[in-house]
Amino acid sequence: MRNFITLVMLALLFLSHAPLLFSEVENLTIKWIGSECHDMCMGQLRREFLRIPGIEELTMKEGEADIKWRKHIPFSLTAVKMAMRLIGLSIQDIRVTVRGIVKQDASSPMITLISLGDHSSFLLINPDISKTSEQATDQAAILSQEMSQKLLEARAKHQIATIEGSLFMIERSPPAPVMLVVESLNFAERKQAH
Repeated sequence: MRNFITLVMLALLFLSHAPLLFSEVENLTIKWIGSECHDMCMGQLRREFLRIPGIEELTMKEGEADIKWRKHIPFSLTAVKMAMRLIGLSIQDIRVTVRGIVKQDASSPMITLISLGDHSSFLLINPDISKTSEQATDQAAILSQEMSQKLLEARAKHQIATIEGSLFMIERSPPAPVMLVVESLNFAERKQAH
């Protein structure tokens, strides 16, 4: 009985730290080395992806999967990584489009996007940061002054930000924050954002 309680506690701890992203993650594109996965592998990968709740549409071609998320169904970054690992593939890139509100902690120059609905946090990263750098510094990750100003103005106006970009260093998430490289940025009034 004691082992069962310990197992349940560990499962709850794990699930509470898995980042859940609701319909505010509009699109997801996953890339891998195409030559590593052919017909049989693609079929297995499709089955693994379709086991993840929330996938509304899935389009696959060699080396890439384009996914549209179903509204109000949670998506776990952990589940996507697990589907890829089960097939034996390494993720080269994950691109997302996320809607949310901008937040900045007064004690830090870093800016986050809090997704609507579930309040998942994305640490916004400078697009100039090297994707291959294992020694990315905090200073290199900080957004430019111009981009920071745009984001903070949107926060002051209570606008919704839609950001598209690659997730950075996903192998560290969770427990590290999900880092989103800001490659495209748009704003909308809250009334228009729904």
